[in-house]
Amino acid sequence: MPSKITTPAKFALLIALAIIVFVFASGAPFPKSLSLINTANSQSTIDWQSCTLPDYDNWFAGYAENIDTLQCATLEVALADMPLAANKSGANEAATITAKQPPTVIKLALSRLPATGNKLGSLISIAGGPGQSGLDVSAVDSKAYKKLSKHFDIIGFAPRGVYPTTPNVICDPDNRVLYPEDSEAFAKGCWQHTPNDLLTQLGADYAVGDIEAIRQALAEPKINLIGYSYGTKIAALYAEKFPDRLRAAVLDGVVNLNEDEMLMQLNQEASVQRTFERFVDQCRLESDCFFADTTTLAEAEAKVADIYSYFDSHDVRDLDNQRITPTHISWTLYGFMAWPDRWPILNEALQLMAKRDFSLLQLMIDEDKGNVDYATFTAIDCADRAPTPVQKQRYLIDAKRVEAQSTWDNHREPTRQELLDACYYWPVVGSDVMHAPVLNVQAPTLLLVAQTNDPATPYANAVAMQKYLNAALLTRDGDGHTLALSDLSRCVDNKVVEYLIDPESVKKYRDGSKGNKIDLVCED
Repeated sequence: MPSKITTPAKFALLIALAIIVFVFASGAPFPKSLSLINTANSQSTIDWQSCTLPDYDNWFAGYAENIDTLQCATLEVALADMPLAANKSGANEAATITAKQPPTVIKLALSRLPATGNKLGSLISIAGGPGQSGLDVSAVDSKAYKKLSKHFDIIGFAPRGVYPTTPNVICDPDNRVLYPEDSEAFAKGCWQHTPNDLLTQLGADYAVGDIEAIRQALAEPKINLIGYSYGTKIAALYAEKFPDRLRAAVLDGVVNLNEDEMLMQLNQEASVQRTFERFVDQCRLESDCFFADTTTLAEAEAKVADIYSYFDSHDVRDLDNQRITPTHISWTLYGFMAWPDRWPILNEALQLMAKRDFSLLQLMIDEDKGNVDYATFTAIDCADRAPTPVQKQRYLIDAKRVEAQSTWDNHREPTRQELLDACYYWPVVGSDVMHAPVLNVQAPTLLLVAQTNDPATPYANAVAMQKYLNAALLTRDGDGHTLALSDLSRCVDNKVVEYLIDPESVKKYRDGSKGNKIDLVCED
């Protein structure tokens, strides 16, 4: 699953990974999602049909396989009655932007891999990004996944705003964009081409409401969740809000709900730098390594800087005939750096670029554009974290502090235009609320999955969330970002499946000497 639906969660300028930057815009974490839920409608049904039918053409990426094993459907979720300017600082700016006629409902795109044996319930998979479609939950060729799909209907969905859920976010109707050269114009385009009430009802708190709406439509008294990266944020918030409606939840690539915005960004950027250094060290073990003629980190970074400088002075185009900028290169290379199994491709791309052959880079950029629509990435990210007027005053200074945490892609000082992303220009303040989550005793024991060298969601996130949630923590010593049920680690997959089949099974790993702390370890 994650190999298809949770491929790299990218960084905006490698500064703002679209996970969380919390802003106190309301008094409680979930003031809006409650209005989306009709608790009296627990007997509703979903009309599942084969995903091979014409109605579902273009629902899946071109590389998706085994779609004939899936069933598809849509679920209508009403937009809350929330005027644009409700408690939103800066909403007056948005009101000046021409908007389309607001929609009356959101039609969530759903998929299902039906259980093949004794069904224990439904498992909703929550993709990362944000902005990724999680529709492709077709079977991974592993024993663990087959065992899981025997006992669970595995449910995928495209989050609100993400195609083919409708209406979907559109910021530039004429171009696929990896990262806009003009962030201000791109942000304005979102508000010009997307229903404004949809843009004000995106983000994690609404996603929690949508998960609950799916549970009700499935007529399941309790639901199971598996969230990846940004999806762990939604799963944790759901567990906090609806503890009695959750049977089990796996959080892979854990987001810390109580992490200060600045600390989060500093930690992420430092993790990216460490990942680059491990990539270089590993690469040097091979004779064809791009860094084979270097012995120090400075020499390795100088070779990368030479490539970057070329793009500053030459007009190199991608497959969509859009100019490739240094920002685009960082965005793309990081995506391959985050997964060790892609390091050989990264090495090859650097080798070719040094020879001024950009064919592989073009293909990598094209894959990025197909993986996450930058419009939905931006809209959901900014719905969560767009700064307050006070925060805007420090935005540029803070961005420079974060930039200084890593040197792997530095070839010159970044410009103001490069540092100020679309969220700086977003006309509505983000709705996230930083808090230490507390679970009701009705909630099950959650299982957190984390790798010690995760560059996107540092391992410290999982350690902190384990304490807040009193959760079980499954640790794997290695590089990479998310891996559960992807056949990358047999140990991780087996322990995740064991937990989902019997959520109480993790309690056997309690360590009474550490206050009944539950820790699991995988070494493969």
